[in-house]
Amino acid sequence: MKTSQIDLSGLKDIIVPIKPDFFPPAIGWWVVIICIFVGVLLIIGYGVHCYFSPLSYAMRELKKDYHQKKQPVQFAKLVSKLLKRAAILKYGTEKVGALSDEMWGRFLSLQSHGKITSDVIKFIAFSTYLPDNQKQSVSNRMIYDATRVLLQNILKDKKK
Repeated sequence: MKTSQIDLSGLKDIIVPIKPDFFPPAIGWWVVIICIFVGVLLIIGYGVHCYFSPLSYAMRELKKDYHQKKQPVQFAKLVSKLLKRAAILKYGTEKVGALSDEMWGRFLSLQSHGKITSDVIKFIAFSTYLPDNQKQSVSNRMIYDATRVLLQNILKDKKK
């Protein structure tokens, strides 16, 4: 068996290509990173907006007042003030600021869209004039539920 020598003198050295750098990434990765960053900022911004919206603030105040376990008349007085502040925020002082007694009760009835009984609305509207120790058939839970509906109806739309 004859082995012949192969002439390797004409071959050039094999050069291994260098590994690509991790940084800076290609333009496509920059686009993906920027899209993720903008998305995170939008989600955070929406969360902050929702947390500081008037409706969220009013609901937090309502829940705080509800957990203080006051008498129904005292709770209704706090709720009436909260509803008045929300209505003034939306409709302005000129339209809502002077409402009291029957007019305030009618305003609340209009805002309830028929979802709340008139007894609860009258109790909230006239609570300012009731003595604190008076026994009532209206419970704090009924006032709380009615106020949630009223706040949502008052603050859900843009200014008219």
